[in-house]
Amino acid sequence: MSDFDFEDFIDFFGENENTIKTTEIRDLFESIYQWIARKNQGAIIYGKPRVGKTRALELLSKELQQKYGEQYPVYILYLSGQDNIGKTERYFYVEMLRALHQVSSRNETAQTLKRRIINTISADAVATNTRTAVLIVDEAQYMDNSRYSWLKAIYDELKHGDAKSDTKGISLVVLLVGMDNLMKIRQQYIHSESSYIAARFMTKTFQFSGIKGPESMMEILKVINDELDYFVDGERINVMKQLFPKSFANGKSLLQLAVPIWDAFNNYAKKLAGVKLSDETFKVKEITMQAFMNCITMIFQEYSAYSASGEEVWPTKALIKRCVEESGFDVTG
Repeated sequence: MSDFDFEDFIDFFGENENTIKTTEIRDLFESIYQWIARKNQGAIIYGKPRVGKTRALELLSKELQQKYGEQYPVYILYLSGQDNIGKTERYFYVEMLRALHQVSSRNETAQTLKRRIINTISADAVATNTRTAVLIVDEAQYMDNSRYSWLKAIYDELKHGDAKSDTKGISLVVLLVGMDNLMKIRQQYIHSESSYIAARFMTKTFQFSGIKGPESMMEILKVINDELDYFVDGERINVMKQLFPKSFANGKSLLQLAVPIWDAFNNYAKKLAGVKLSDETFKVKEITMQAFMNCITMIFQEYSAYSASGEEVWPTKALIKRCVEESGFDVTG
């Protein structure tokens, strides 16, 4: 294993942490597979910030293409709070085309762009023989009535066609991904004159949570150790054996870090919430995937055989506490 490059490994680890399939991700994917099979019109996937929703949906694209074929159409429309300021129907279509990996020109009208979107989705869906496509809308809490109206027009023409096109019978499954307030927005639409929005794009819901206990952490650590696709000399490395060879020889395992890391997060949550450390009634509800992975990365960088000191140190509770407090975790998510 002399060819092992630690910095390259850390870069790889950071870039590929979203490929780790937790139980939460597997449950989400199973729900989405069912929605697609039943050709549900749309669903809400909601949760706190930084629990890994966006990364899970980016992984979903690869999973769907493995399941239905490499050409299966999955598009991701990224929104932000500023997108709602003074934007027009044409701008929405430009953003949609970008999600479809298409470019637009300034002289194209809104209707021309809309036609290109419909034709592209239709051609992509027909090419895979599924007659379905998936549109993921990230930060969907920033969608407004106008956007939903424009999206509905696209959906309807794909589904039913019109006299000027030969597109028909295409199911566009829309996944609205965002924060917890999406559920409040859904209720508002259900009881408003725009109830068609909830009926069309919010028929199903899935709450995406972070890490809820040491068992989940153990599951993730096992995947990191045994299934991370990092190879040296043609062989997948055993992360524990590579980074902590002395501890590995003494029977230590990455999985043994799960309970002390969870306890450290729970204690840090108490500190942030102003709760006494001795208060056993306080329990942290969930840990964001981002904070957990930041903690693990720091453990690798600071205490493995490849640390700056070159000295391997098996993480004690005090050392884990330091990593947790520098992970970016906060009690609000």
